[in-house]
Amino acid sequence: MKRNLALIVILSLSINQCKENKATSFAGGFPGGTYDTLAKSLQDNKSLKVKVVNSNGSLDNINLLLDKKADFCLTQVDMYYSAKLGNPEVAKNTSILMPVLQDEIHLLVNSSIKNVKELKGKKIAIGHSESGIKATSISVLRLSGIDFSEIEVRELSPEEAIPLLLKKEIDAVFVVSGIPVKILSALPSDSADKIKILSFEDSILDQIKSDNKVYQRSTIPANTYSWQKEKVNTLQVQTVLLARKDLSTAQVSEFINGLFSNVDTLSSAHPEWNGIKESVLKEKLKIMPEFFHQMVKEKLK
Repeated sequence: MKRNLALIVILSLSINQCKENKATSFAGGFPGGTYDTLAKSLQDNKSLKVKVVNSNGSLDNINLLLDKKADFCLTQVDMYYSAKLGNPEVAKNTSILMPVLQDEIHLLVNSSIKNVKELKGKKIAIGHSESGIKATSISVLRLSGIDFSEIEVRELSPEEAIPLLLKKEIDAVFVVSGIPVKILSALPSDSADKIKILSFEDSILDQIKSDNKVYQRSTIPANTYSWQKEKVNTLQVQTVLLARKDLSTAQVSEFINGLFSNVDTLSSAHPEWNGIKESVLKEKLKIMPEFFHQMVKEKLK
């Protein structure tokens, strides 16, 4: 009996130790995109004990949480609201913890295209079927007055689509990601002879913002990329950090505390992690309190 009791104690301790040492799973994004870079910077920070789960983007991330294949993820808030409308399980089983960053809409086009209206009749890559890029592309095109019947849609990731754009096999590519986007920074400076990031006209930007509060006006500064010499007037969409609702309070608290305590190191890996600094989040809390988990609100008091 004593031997059996000792065995039970040892097994219990082993199980508890495994639970404590289990890595937090975090869903990333398409290779070379901001979500992918941010997720990998978490994994590279050994004190956070994060394991990256491969992902195709925002919708895929949400589904990975629903399938319990990831604990946390990043997603565009327009995709999250769209997913909640289409699937009640999303609201039931996932929760927004806090806003993290803003994703700029990069509308890459052949250099001959001068404005959004000229996209009619063109071949446009709108993102992978499970990405937030697709949701944003559909919404922005519609709000810009372009019907899907007026374009040739290609469901391709930026990684797949940009080489085709450079070869003029397609006419435009949507890339929705925080600046600078690694995959765009890697393009050679002579890419300016073939492509550009299209600036939205003021009238369209104002129309989109008035119709949909999810999108805000933004600017991609000149020379953000070596081949982009002029500033670009565009839109941005908020990215939020999601968690599964069935995670324990201790798991969520440990992850949030880990982010806050490692923010300086994470920011050196990618500047977008600056968005989780307490001073930044306190300002956002005043503007968008609905984007904050109660646990995060308590921490920011």
